[in-house]
Amino acid sequence: MRSLLVALAISVALILLAAFTGDSDAVDPRNIQDNVARPAGALDAAHTLGQTMVFRMPRLRAIAVRWIVSADVEFAPASRVVLHLRHRASDPAEIASASIALSDLRNNEFAKFSFAPLQDSQDQPFYFFIDASQTEITRGYISLWAADVNDYPDGQMYSNGTAAAGDLAFRAYYDPDLPLMLGALQRAAGRYLTASLIAISIFLSVGLALAALSGILAARSLVENIALAGGLGLAALSAASILLLALRAPVQWLGLIVVAALVMALVSAARARLRQRSHSTPRVARQFNFIDGALAALALLSIAVGFLQIRDAIVPLWKDSPIHAGLISTLLAQGHLPTDSFYHYGFHSIAALLVQWFGATIPVTMLLIGPLLITQCGLSVFLLTKRLTGSARAALVSAVGAWFLSPTPAYFVTWGRYPLLLGAALLPLTLLFVVEYLEQSHFDARTYALMVLVSAGLAFAHVRLAAFALIFAAIYWACQFWRARDARVRSSLIRRAALALGAGVVMSAIWLIPLQASRAALPQMLPPYLSEYALDLSTAVTIPLTQHGVLLLALAAIGAAVALARRRGGVLLMLAWFIALFALAALPVLGDKYLPASLVALIGFLPVSMLVGDLADFLYTKTAADSTRAAVVWGATVMIVAALGARAEISIVNPATILFTDADQNALAWITEHTPADSKFLINSAAWFGPGDSPTDGGWWIPFLTGRAIDFIAQPISPGAPDAETLARWIDSQAINFIYLGSRRGVLQRSDFVCAPDRYVRVYSQDGITIFQVRHAAPTRLAPRAGCAVD
Repeated sequence: MRSLLVALAISVALILLAAFTGDSDAVDPRNIQDNVARPAGALDAAHTLGQTMVFRMPRLRAIAVRWIVSADVEFAPASRVVLHLRHRASDPAEIASASIALSDLRNNEFAKFSFAPLQDSQDQPFYFFIDASQTEITRGYISLWAADVNDYPDGQMYSNGTAAAGDLAFRAYYDPDLPLMLGALQRAAGRYLTASLIAISIFLSVGLALAALSGILAARSLVENIALAGGLGLAALSAASILLLALRAPVQWLGLIVVAALVMALVSAARARLRQRSHSTPRVARQFNFIDGALAALALLSIAVGFLQIRDAIVPLWKDSPIHAGLISTLLAQGHLPTDSFYHYGFHSIAALLVQWFGATIPVTMLLIGPLLITQCGLSVFLLTKRLTGSARAALVSAVGAWFLSPTPAYFVTWGRYPLLLGAALLPLTLLFVVEYLEQSHFDARTYALMVLVSAGLAFAHVRLAAFALIFAAIYWACQFWRARDARVRSSLIRRAALALGAGVVMSAIWLIPLQASRAALPQMLPPYLSEYALDLSTAVTIPLTQHGVLLLALAAIGAAVALARRRGGVLLMLAWFIALFALAALPVLGDKYLPASLVALIGFLPVSMLVGDLADFLYTKTAADSTRAAVVWGATVMIVAALGARAEISIVNPATILFTDADQNALAWITEHTPADSKFLINSAAWFGPGDSPTDGGWWIPFLTGRAIDFIAQPISPGAPDAETLARWIDSQAINFIYLGSRRGVLQRSDFVCAPDRYVRVYSQDGITIFQVRHAAPTRLAPRAGCAVD
């Protein structure tokens, strides 16, 4: 009874913590106004600031605005700002209200006002305003950021109840309830199900063939074999891409590998069946195992959550996604991997293969791969944790942590970092085979071959993560060597290290020799946007602290203390590896470019999830070893916490990363129907990571959805903002036919083109998207940038 009470107490605490952390509010993509140019004006006891909008989703739940808080602001402790929500500015009736303490506001950051969900909010007009009548500011000031022109098509800003030019920087959120999510899942199934099943079949057929040939299936359950096969299939296709690079072979060869693997898998299955019939020993039926059933159910939940995360995404998110789409498009157009740049093309090769096999567009293929890779991440974490801890219970909880409690790896889809996501799925599998290879009492060629294959697949998926695996291998080898007392064992470890390094040299040569044959030095072959890891440490540390990340890290800290007290070698090995990565990243030579601390922080989900899993296993053994009822409590707790984590995980997308909405989709449909196929579009751009500018809005997807070419101003064409004549000459020199301006601001402004109607003809204007057609024969004397009004 005591064990049951302890289990119940801990379980209730965990469920409550999971229920009251995380954020399930989802942003409405059509209600994101991030453009800022000036303060909206005074916000004090005598002045209010507001905004009209049209909300597109049911269950309006929250509104966030971006604050300006002066550095010297001082106020009374009880000061609060209040948001009032009405249907129209003229309506006296208030629908909802919410307040935020002034002490919770941060300069240049969004703060969210939350209220009870409004069920009938779909396609309804709303007006919200913020008053500071409950504030007592004794020094400094507060205000809101705003755009200087009307960038948001469905409303405008209000100052003290009067319409004003511009729009507040705001975001509006809805509460996704179960009926909404089931409907979204049904739509996702209609869009992705067939292609996803084909992709899963491809990965599993390759992986099962490798596993059957290597004889590693017998020792694991069916679910674990499927988990292992999925990872092996991805690794094999990624590693095979290195050979395609070396041979300059077409991507179709990957398809031949898939077909050959499927044939080998069928032959192996047939041989196993015949061998079973030839023996008289009866087959022993495997009893139902809770871990297997739970892992299978949670893996399916992970896939569903992954598709729900992108339910409002028409194309992959943020700015890395178009870059990867461009690489896939180039690969398909050339027919082989490029040899003029050094980069890991494993993801792009796999995506190109899938595009060829089921004929989907590149954006749709990228979107459907994301949830599958997230699910494989959790399965790979399960396999590694079970190997290092010896506990399937710890492994299951670790998978739950990676899938539903940790913001990463799921957040990689929000950034469009698909190669990193593929690498995150293969990294635990690589560490698993490193352990298998080094711990075997006798050298086994099949284990060695699998380790080399998975390591090569990881390197071609994400080369920096391959360096992480190499550091793990060095630490683990040193531990094994130090513990060995027999000279023969040490000699064996030295030979195995030499064989592993030799394989690494061979694979590197296969990869690099074709690049060197292009007679370009390696620094020149590295694309400018890949020369440094474009993510600061503060952002990389902040992301894991969102949603349930704080809860997961707190449990991991407790788990680390328990693991140290229990001397849990496998778990402490992972902790030592993670600390070593941070220590090496602190070295200027490595951390600046090659081993960034930001990437180490993002991969922290792996040791953190394992620490939590080991802690859960410890608590289970202390409370449920002799109590069936306590075991049931723990099993139910795992599933409930997973469900609560999934509830928050479905809304993990950062509003700032949504560059393409249905407004862009409508504009691109117009482009396809009304512009020549050889048209070239100028799209907007602004400063991002790196020395140059990058595109800012949905126009980046014009080539992949319409077949038209695009260009953008990557480097300044004149000091400061380009004047009208300089811009016109540049447009002529690049043979631009159309200008596409979306909802995001950049170096191009609508006034650049509206003010010159003889040269630029507005041919499309809808939902915040404007398209101009260029008349190249027009006069060159143009109006100045701010010389006319823009509607």
